[in-house]
Amino acid sequence: LGGELTQPVVAGGKLYVSQINSHRIYCLDSQAGDIEWSFSAGGKVDSSPTYYRGLLLFGAADGWVYCLRASDGELVWRFRGAPHERRIVSFGQLESPWPVHGSVLVKDDVVYFLAGRSSHIDDGMYLFVLDPQTGEKLYENQLKTPRPNIPEEHGRPSDMEGMRSEILVVQGDYIYLRRAKFNRQLEKLENQNITKLGDRNVGLHLFSNTNLLDNSRWDRRYWMYSSRWPGFYFVHQAPKSGSILVFNDSVTYANKHYDRISDHSPYHVHGQGNLLYADDNDTEPILVGEDEDASSVQWLPELSETVANSELGSFSHPALNYDKGPGFTRPQPPLWSQRISLRTRAMVLAGNLLYIAGPTDAIDPEDPFDTFTGKDGAYLQVISASGKTRSTYKLDSPPVFDGLIAAENRLFMSSIDGRIQCFGSKDE
Repeated sequence: LGGELTQPVVAGGKLYVSQINSHRIYCLDSQAGDIEWSFSAGGKVDSSPTYYRGLLLFGAADGWVYCLRASDGELVWRFRGAPHERRIVSFGQLESPWPVHGSVLVKDDVVYFLAGRSSHIDDGMYLFVLDPQTGEKLYENQLKTPRPNIPEEHGRPSDMEGMRSEILVVQGDYIYLRRAKFNRQLEKLENQNITKLGDRNVGLHLFSNTNLLDNSRWDRRYWMYSSRWPGFYFVHQAPKSGSILVFNDSVTYANKHYDRISDHSPYHVHGQGNLLYADDNDTEPILVGEDEDASSVQWLPELSETVANSELGSFSHPALNYDKGPGFTRPQPPLWSQRISLRTRAMVLAGNLLYIAGPTDAIDPEDPFDTFTGKDGAYLQVISASGKTRSTYKLDSPPVFDGLIAAENRLFMSSIDGRIQCFGSKDE
């Protein structure tokens, strides 16, 4: 297809994917790969469309939510989430000041989505619940917070109120926008502030401290499946955290790219691979010092040569309210851990198998950027849920970030060279 693609979605023998910067949604036959139809929206669609009962729903950067008939791509309805029909220029493209992420959330036969960029600017953000069949608005909530008074609140940079745009996540009866928690009628619920550095009890859910679509691999960007919002604390030693992770009802499988710390920054040593590990979902991060019965388990290398001999380099040193201290640790070891040779970009759990894809972590001294650009291709590894590597396959191109799914007893992958690839048994 070319261009920058999202993670694919497969349902009912069809594959749906967004070509982000061309504003286009494609439908392919999931068995043969033939293009069946395409649809152009009024702005870029930055993440996967959502399939629901014969309908395809997605948001776009023009501030609208679209509903298409999944069989032929005909428009059923569209709804403007932006309060006004205005445009700004963002990364060289016209967008609404209140864009909508491509992936909208469907739960219990209603659609949830967010329009906007920040609760501090452009009159805030707007959260909606719609009827997916008709586009009728059921609930709405304007998320607007006053701008922080920096001269007066300079001591609270990690704990200021406010929200930024993010893909919505559901867990149980609650809808989450990063650390913000809402009931099904979009009423914002209070969450407990635990420490002065922004640590909060928010309820178990998947979140990113930047954005779930962020593929920058920044050293302080991570995913976490936890009940605690980490605030300003390091999480490189924490359970159920990493550059990408997957989970089922009982176990979380996480990939850590940055598993060490140098002075006050997490770091990674190229050539040593990534750390893949499994955690019981009940294992929550702890801060030494918050509970006299809490003690941490050392499971990673010493923090670094420069701090290992200092008091903050100790895994038993109190971390509560230390903004440059050890940060979160764990009360018990992981179920298992191992190093893999890949710089993981995509991971999916299907049954009792983990499928992991990415370029090798080795660096070619003749051309160090080859593995980053995808020139050297990538690999797909199959690993059992107990941590045993089953097989490894060579790929022509790395996947887009989080671009691998399992459906119809096959794997489907969007790669950075603009292709959709399908993997399965040749006997099928």
